[in-house]
Amino acid sequence: MNTTQVKCFLALAETLNFTKAAARLYMSQPGLSRQISSLEQELNTQLFIRGQKGVSMTPAGALLARELGGIHDAQQQLIKKVQTL
Repeated sequence: MNTTQVKCFLALAETLNFTKAAARLYMSQPGLSRQISSLEQELNTQLFIRGQKGVSMTPAGALLARELGGIHDAQQQLIKKVQTL
């Protein structure tokens, strides 16, 4: 799991919309979709349910979003601390 996949995953988990998440990340929707698919393949589990009525998270996706959210926030705080030294 790389940082790009994490950012893509968290944006999609927050918006539950591929188009909105891609726009937020300044990337194409197909590019975002590839990142999410790659992450799902790497983890060997489905994280999102893609349907006609939109996108929803699987239980695995919800767990990953909860855990990664805190880790990502802590990483960003650490980066800011290191940059101010």
